[in-house]
Amino acid sequence: MLTLCNGSREGGGFLVSPNARNDDGVLEYATICKVSRLMMFRLVPVVMKVTHGRFKQVRMGTFRKMTLSSDRALFIHSDGEIYTGFNTNVRGLSLEVVPAAIRVVLG
Repeated sequence: MLTLCNGSREGGGFLVSPNARNDDGVLEYATICKVSRLMMFRLVPVVMKVTHGRFKQVRMGTFRKMTLSSDRALFIHSDGEIYTGFNTNVRGLSLEVVPAAIRVVLG
């Protein structure tokens, strides 16, 4: 599993990336290597408590540009919306932070 974050929370309360900020020009990632079902259940409450970074199966970091490729179809959702699913064959993805790409008006 790979989660890319521009904010600290994902999925309604999971603090996947507690240091992520949407205005710092970088994205953060958290990945969990292949784990057993038992370990998956062990990690869920740990992610809720923001202590998942201490497990060897978890890797966290930052990036400005990332390219992913796979020999199998990728299942991707973006902010809870399905981007690719069971009937798609997307095997690659490129992401890049583009500073000042949108203008936000406060008011």
